[in-house]
Amino acid sequence: MANPDAPRVLVLAACTVDLHAGRVQRGAEAELLTHREREVLRYLAARPEQDVSLEALHREVFGFHARAETRAAYHTVRRLRQKIEKDPANAELLVTETGGYKLVP
Repeated sequence: MANPDAPRVLVLAACTVDLHAGRVQRGAEAELLTHREREVLRYLAARPEQDVSLEALHREVFGFHARAETRAAYHTVRRLRQKIEKDPANAELLVTETGGYKLVP
């Protein structure tokens, strides 16, 4: 479910993310993103600084029905924070908003 409005490369405070290749570059270290991690980040990157609801992520990225009870987005965002944040416990890039998330590049 690639979004043509998402940038190909995100230059963030702690790393650079190539959304096309699904690679996070932090200095000399590189780490791969899973398909879902890449799609969540791509979806949020196409909507910088906009609040995106969990329902929208589950519907648009995961393909779940609007009323599906799942924590898929939560777990994916938690893994993404480990890869892109300087301090994952105090997220500054992938921020929790009421009922969803926001990417603040």
